[in-house]
Amino acid sequence: MRNTSLPRRCAAALLLAGAFGASVAVHATTVTLKVLDAFGFGQMGSRPQGDFIAAQDHSGRYFGNSGGDGGNDHGSIYSTDLQGLPTILHKFEGGEGGELKAGLVQGPDGSLYGVTDGYPHGTIFRLAPDSRMTVLHVFSPDDGYPTVGLLLASDGFLYGVTEGPGRWTGRLFRISMSGDYQVLHTFGAVPGDGARPEGRLIQASNGDILGTTVETKPNLGGTTPDLRAGEGTVFKLTPDGQYAIVAVFPHDGHLGTGPEAGLVDGRDGWFYGTTYGGGAEYRGTVYRVAESGELQLVHAFRFQGRDEGSSSTTPLTLGSDGLFYGTQTTGGRHRKEGPGTAYRVDRAGNFELLYVFDFADGFTPQGALLETSPGQFLGSTYQGGPAKGGVDFLLEVH
Repeated sequence: MRNTSLPRRCAAALLLAGAFGASVAVHATTVTLKVLDAFGFGQMGSRPQGDFIAAQDHSGRYFGNSGGDGGNDHGSIYSTDLQGLPTILHKFEGGEGGELKAGLVQGPDGSLYGVTDGYPHGTIFRLAPDSRMTVLHVFSPDDGYPTVGLLLASDGFLYGVTEGPGRWTGRLFRISMSGDYQVLHTFGAVPGDGARPEGRLIQASNGDILGTTVETKPNLGGTTPDLRAGEGTVFKLTPDGQYAIVAVFPHDGHLGTGPEAGLVDGRDGWFYGTTYGGGAEYRGTVYRVAESGELQLVHAFRFQGRDEGSSSTTPLTLGSDGLFYGTQTTGGRHRKEGPGTAYRVDRAGNFELLYVFDFADGFTPQGALLETSPGQFLGSTYQGGPAKGGVDFLLEVH
């Protein structure tokens, strides 16, 4: 199903950092959102997860997945194009896993790899180009459950994280494409370590793998336990397997709390991300971090005067124009449970609210936006839309 909303012009100009520190004012922006695919608990399933990837064959198709309805619908893998013509590639059966998590990756042979968080603790799977489904690994209760999709690293292994089984725990793991599984780090084993990894992993140009945790393990020992360990961490795994904490979010929350979304490489020596909460108005933040450990605030989301959205769970996307594009899962209409927003921000923190969802075109946007051509971004919402089961959308910014 397709639907085109009316274009929206942003009244405020965005100040961009130009060459030699100069500032350039961008004129009012025209933003159009088109609903491509409408999900509604039918053949297409429901609850699309976002984080699209482009097919390696340059066919103009994009792979995505839906999470299912929590009942008989266990989710599906599908492909779509920019005209809204989806094709179901695989519908999951009960023995293959539970709800699909966002973030498929495509291997060199064209196979798609991903994770589920059920049956009963989750699976890692491979979908071959001929539609053969293989479960590579079934997580045990001690493994925890996967919270985000996999990273295909330069060494040919797939890396991922799980949360649990306890409160301040989790695992960092890798698996070969043939199914050899190895735990590399157990989170929360000591006070000050990261806990509850929920952000996607990325690989830096130097080979380091970086990720985030929502919490920091507090010091529970002694007669006066210290629960102010921090509000989440950034961690790294070096190519030789050494794990280290890069940065800890301060307990006061001014830089943000709960970096749930993971990171994107800004290609300027910094990695950029968002937090679920914290900031001046407790709506979350955009931050940046260097591998040296320096952590800086880029932007704190606002509610007073202009509701920019809140509760960020989706990674930023570095656009071809050098700006960062993202979505907020709630807010946008001065309501606690608003439908969510789309925005862009520059490296200096200058912010532009691009779009406020209106329930009819979806709400609760999920997954990172994928730039398919300059100024054109593919994304999805977890709920809402014409059939109320979420949508895939195309956001055009001119």
